[in-house]
Amino acid sequence: MDTTKQLRRKNLVLTEPVENIFHLRFPNQHLMCSTLLRFQEHYESPRYKGQTFTLEEYMDYYAEKYGDFTYFTDYGGFNFPSKTLNDFYACNFEPLSVKEKKILDLFASITNEFYVIASCGDEETFIHEMAHGLYHINPKYRKNVKSILKGANFNSYYEYLDGLEYRKEFYLDEVQAILIEEATKKKSDKLTKQRKELLENYNEFSGDGQFILAEVEL
Repeated sequence: MDTTKQLRRKNLVLTEPVENIFHLRFPNQHLMCSTLLRFQEHYESPRYKGQTFTLEEYMDYYAEKYGDFTYFTDYGGFNFPSKTLNDFYACNFEPLSVKEKKILDLFASITNEFYVIASCGDEETFIHEMAHGLYHINPKYRKNVKSILKGANFNSYYEYLDGLEYRKEFYLDEVQAILIEEATKKKSDKLTKQRKELLENYNEFSGDGQFILAEVEL
């Protein structure tokens, strides 16, 4: 595909797959990452969680840590709760980019708690991010996940997440999303009991369609 043409496609599509989970479908990875970086890292960054920072500060930190700034190609999906937006609405992140302002405008009229997920149209990534959204928004879904995974040994996954510097508070949520994504790649008769049960739980709560709520040019 001509990447130049791909980058010219700038329409962001907003949908609500299930109540209070909003999906931002971006036309390409670069646009998604450059738009959502500060929202995501304010939510869960090992360095900047809960803090304010400029894009330049984060770029310097990331380049120093990993040897180069490759963030815009490193991440295929995003997810964060609506409370993450509060500091942005409070103008603690001035100056906001034009793209950040457009994201805030999309959700400005919503007063209840919700969850934001983002992808570039890849189905597996969408499922992974949707699993995060359901885990945070739906108490019954979360209770089922904890019951399914209770007592299981996920040390290999925890070591993987340690290497990525994930916060331990997110481990169970991340493992369930990984397992569900893995389950979608396997034939049903090849699934372990836990993956099968997690996928069934996901399918029960994940809704049956995505209706377009808004389309925005970034």
